[in-house]
Amino acid sequence: VVALDTRGYGLSSKPSRIADYTLQVLARDIADIIEQLGYKSCILVGHDFGGAISWITASLFPHLIEKLIIMNCPHPQTFQSDMTLAQLKRSWYMFYHQCPMLPELIIQSDDFGLFKRAFLNPPMGLVNTNNMDEKDIEVFKYTF
Repeated sequence: VVALDTRGYGLSSKPSRIADYTLQVLARDIADIIEQLGYKSCILVGHDFGGAISWITASLFPHLIEKLIIMNCPHPQTFQSDMTLAQLKRSWYMFYHQCPMLPELIIQSDDFGLFKRAFLNPPMGLVNTNNMDEKDIEVFKYTF
């Protein structure tokens, strides 16, 4: 199992140009990683925005993808063709996170209070916090 941070996340590179974050560029990154690790193909799993990248990776580099598992992300054509106002409202966060600097400022505000509330406090947080605590939040903060 290989779990990675795509560019812009965690300790991965963070190019400053917006053009360095297109789905095609991110898909090329995934293909390069598969090849650099010496694999001929893989089972690619993607969730949410990683799912969008995975759809494009499988489309552009089908020879590298043995199986594709997508969670919480429709096929790009379905997403476009079925876009309604209701779906647009549910997908607001994808557009919000594309704004320069605003998401980072909000997430970092109040000593990453949003992370704490999202993971440790009701109603959004985990029901069982025995497996996540303030130390885990510190790891999130470090990788951010």
